[in-house]
Amino acid sequence: MTTNTRLDEWKTSTFSGNNGGACVEVKIDGDKVLVRDTKFRRNPANTSETQPQIEIPAGLWPEVCNRAVSMTSFKVGNALTVTIHADGAATFIGPDTDLNYTPDEVDAFAKGVIDGQFDLP
Repeated sequence: MTTNTRLDEWKTSTFSGNNGGACVEVKIDGDKVLVRDTKFRRNPANTSETQPQIEIPAGLWPEVCNRAVSMTSFKVGNALTVTIHADGAATFIGPDTDLNYTPDEVDAFAKGVIDGQFDLP
């Protein structure tokens, strides 16, 4: 398994290369894990300060990772609901934010999870 070397930075799966770099983006930040969508930055008018993010308690993150590889819809506490659509795309729903991912992005994220790229320290 691959391990994170810089947990304080945003990370995408190494398997997202075929998506033009678009992927689920994760940052492990102490007692929380932040999730955002790299596609947001494609629009030059968007800023990092306004980029939608979902915050997940670090204690729930292992369950998120375990469920993400199943490629089925799931809910983890009140922090995150993941809906997998018929075409393989996914919507990650947090308390205040919805993030939409393509089938390739979901696949790259799941492969990164399996490879240990998003493991907590």
